[in-house]
Amino acid sequence: MQALTADARALAELIAVSEQPGLAGAAGAAVPELDRARLFAALQQLVTSRLLLSAADHYAFYQRGVAQVLRDAMSAQRWREVHACWPTC
Repeated sequence: MQALTADARALAELIAVSEQPGLAGAAGAAVPELDRARLFAALQQLVTSRLLLSAADHYAFYQRGVAQVLRDAMSAQRWREVHACWPTC
């Protein structure tokens, strides 16, 4: 996960905090600083890194534990920022 771009990591953290499987598309829409190209680049990186599984227009973490690893790696400040942002970013 350390090789992820800042955009991909931010998107993965938001999906992990949202705790709703298959929500990557909606989570991406909730990250206003990501234009469409950056959103799709971040999603592509998460899929090619085998962190997200893509099925039609839904995405989910490959393994259930990935979300917990992402949440555990966040500082308390980052957790508050991401948690406060969802779902109204």
